[in-house]
Amino acid sequence: MSWHHTTTLAVLLLALAPAAALDAQEPSPELPDSAALRAIDAYNTADIRMVGASDIAIGTTLEGSIAVLDGPLRVSGTVQGDVTVINGDLEMLAGARITGSAFVVGGTVSGDTAAVLGGVVAYPEPLRYRFEGPGIARARRPVRAVITAGRDFAFGRTDFLAAVYGGYNRVEGLPIVVGPRARLGHSNPTVLEAHAIIRTEKPLDFERYGWILRAEQYLGGRRAVSFGVRARSEIVAIEDWMLSDLENSLATFLLHEDHRDHYRRQGWSIYLRAHHPQRPIDAMLEYRDERHRSVRAASPLSLIDNGKDWRHEPAIEEGTLRSITLSLAYDTRNDENDPSAGWYVRGALEQAIDGELALTPEAGAVLGPDSTDSHFTHLQLDVRRYLRFSPWSRLGLRVFTAGSLDGDALPAQRQHTLGGEGSLPGFPLFTQDCGAREQVIERNNDGAYPFYGCDRLALVQIEYQASFPFAGRVGDRLGLDLDLARAIRWSLFFDAGRAWIEGDSRAGRSRGADDFFADTGVGVRIGPLGLYGAIPITGRGHDFNFFVRIGQRF
Repeated sequence: MSWHHTTTLAVLLLALAPAAALDAQEPSPELPDSAALRAIDAYNTADIRMVGASDIAIGTTLEGSIAVLDGPLRVSGTVQGDVTVINGDLEMLAGARITGSAFVVGGTVSGDTAAVLGGVVAYPEPLRYRFEGPGIARARRPVRAVITAGRDFAFGRTDFLAAVYGGYNRVEGLPIVVGPRARLGHSNPTVLEAHAIIRTEKPLDFERYGWILRAEQYLGGRRAVSFGVRARSEIVAIEDWMLSDLENSLATFLLHEDHRDHYRRQGWSIYLRAHHPQRPIDAMLEYRDERHRSVRAASPLSLIDNGKDWRHEPAIEEGTLRSITLSLAYDTRNDENDPSAGWYVRGALEQAIDGELALTPEAGAVLGPDSTDSHFTHLQLDVRRYLRFSPWSRLGLRVFTAGSLDGDALPAQRQHTLGGEGSLPGFPLFTQDCGAREQVIERNNDGAYPFYGCDRLALVQIEYQASFPFAGRVGDRLGLDLDLARAIRWSLFFDAGRAWIEGDSRAGRSRGADDFFADTGVGVRIGPLGLYGAIPITGRGHDFNFFVRIGQRF
């Protein structure tokens, strides 16, 4: 089978599941199935339901079973029945009394537990759930597309893994990672990995293969803390937050539209990770020593416009970079795939401390030789809030900001852009790139853009979704099964964003947008498939842009 045929088959398989992050932290323990089923049944059949922080005041008596979703619950009064708290703490204060049992998942129980006459059972692991009509159902973690063969031993487990690494793109084709993994020990395992990255397209200016090596040691008995070292040679996207790997892979393979630009990094890092065993909080501190290089587009297969040249890649600042990165994540979403409640917050601060990054001579002729240095400070912050108004409606809010913390110029591999279906769908891809794609420079007998984008970015996204509850009722009256109709939701969204450069840091680049660009649109979601239309309401954009998304917009 040829490489092109292999690529075609593998990319189509991407539609079944997202790619695996093989060097990610070991997943935290899942809530046992028996506990999840008990919590879901208790909520769906409860006489009294509460959502969010709740109180039962002193002197108050409630009769019947009570279920609290996304607590906590503070009890000072009396409950004549069972109490269930999902993803929150139960606090028994002075005067509290529960005649039945208390069941808690995703939290703890504190106070006078002797006042719970039917006994207390608590699990620290949270319940991932989704709404189904007036009730809830379990939502599991996304299934990862990994082919694995392994065996358990008394000392741990060994596996041989194969998976898509990142996604299909115009530089590598389809990168596939293969290699062994060993997990030695149980409560505090040592994880060893050695993986090769095989690219279906041979890049034009370096070898077909990359690699990832990792050794990580867990501490604390519950995998709460770990430290490790890793070395890697890989091609990475400059920005990957707009579209998922699956969406960008399919756009590249089907439509000849790669929405990302790339660079190559090779080096090593040492890191310390911390994960709260009872709270959805993760943190990592990492020191990196890397060498960065520009890349060029190859000739991967696409079903449409296969004979057309691919878009140029930007020239980046090449050389060595040593930096320290602190990343934090807080995730209380009820469902990773289709969230309707909770918070998602992720931030990363990178301080470059040393190195010798330099523009290529061709890019330097456009920007000037001293346009950047190797001591930048870069911040990226993504804050999302999901609110459920009713069993049939929800609201998603997102604020995303990134860029130079002190206003100084950033190297191209840390710059930012806006425009396209992943950020401002009412505007073309790279609408806000501070003039990066207005000219093409010659580099190694090929074209390249002199830089990637802007130094700062701010984006606000709002989306309201609602289902059609009447469809289910009509079907019930007619004796028809309209489960598909229940899965359809309509959407109304608004986006506003700006990417820019501070005046003192322009160095041959345009300033960028003076004000926010905004768009609005409507859509229909059928399960994970979203059909949308967007129009700009400020600036110059599409007259109307119809587009398809797989999964949530954010």
